[in-house]
Amino acid sequence: MAVVDEYIELENDDIPEDGYFNGIKSLPGLVAWGLTVDRNDATFTFATDEATTSTNFEWDSLPKDYTVIGTNAGVLIMPVTDIDTYANPQSKGWIKWDHYKFTVYDECNNSSWDTSLWDSSGTPTENTEKMTLSVGASTTANITTDATNGDVKGNDIYALKSEWLTQSSDVMRVQVTDGSTDVTVYTKTDTGGHTTRTNHFLKFDSVNEEVHVWENGGMDASSPFDLSSLGANWYIRVEITTWSSPATVRTLSIYYLRKITGSETSTVVEQLSSNNGTNYTTASEKWVLITAAQRGYRMIPKLTCTPVAGEGVCVRRVDFQMFSEED
Repeated sequence: MAVVDEYIELENDDIPEDGYFNGIKSLPGLVAWGLTVDRNDATFTFATDEATTSTNFEWDSLPKDYTVIGTNAGVLIMPVTDIDTYANPQSKGWIKWDHYKFTVYDECNNSSWDTSLWDSSGTPTENTEKMTLSVGASTTANITTDATNGDVKGNDIYALKSEWLTQSSDVMRVQVTDGSTDVTVYTKTDTGGHTTRTNHFLKFDSVNEEVHVWENGGMDASSPFDLSSLGANWYIRVEITTWSSPATVRTLSIYYLRKITGSETSTVVEQLSSNNGTNYTTASEKWVLITAAQRGYRMIPKLTCTPVAGEGVCVRRVDFQMFSEED
């Protein structure tokens, strides 16, 4: 059975400048700011788990990111970029770790279905990786945020990682519901038997009664979705409708649901080293000025974070540049 991975890659133009997801900025005019043409840049988009250090960070192959949760101090260091061919040691730099802070709703990894967070048409089970509901043929089944504690109406972003194991003609959905009326924001019909994993971001707007949805590489073409038909409370629902045959058991799974308010207080420190990791200089507004004693030819990015209880930090890529300054 084929596995279809559909993962999020938020685009700069889609992300509001509201502190939730600040897009990677371009660097026009840096040479005109007194820097020589000797420079080096690199981007690690985390195609694989390639960190040289990932203390307390967990690698996720979908959507290819690193996450640290709770009060565990996290350290993430990416591989060395060797720039020995440049004539002058690196004296200035710029760095941007593409990350988001979040408030934990449920990471679905404590081997116990939390009935205070989720409602379901059945009885899901949970292991150390995901929560799963087994579904038979000719059935519509769902897992929904709890009617008491799972109201998502507001102005926050939610990150949702889901999975469906389906047979041909089965239908997969992500919905926003008030319990009686549903608005479908993602749907897909299986064409031959697959395991489909998706990673969605849903940015709610209670003022305009709509939700912006990112999936499969960018903002959904139908986004924003109108939620004005819903009542006073909104809930996130993951659903499956199965075809009459075959009689094979299907599954619906959730790996996590994360709430991003923009007011999370976990600390994140971004640093660069130009002397092979002997010293790291902390960035100020993404800009790094390296002292003469610490200048060198090898560029290493480092991120250190300390999540507070009930929060986490998810890191998706890092862009950085360093420049040499002529004497």
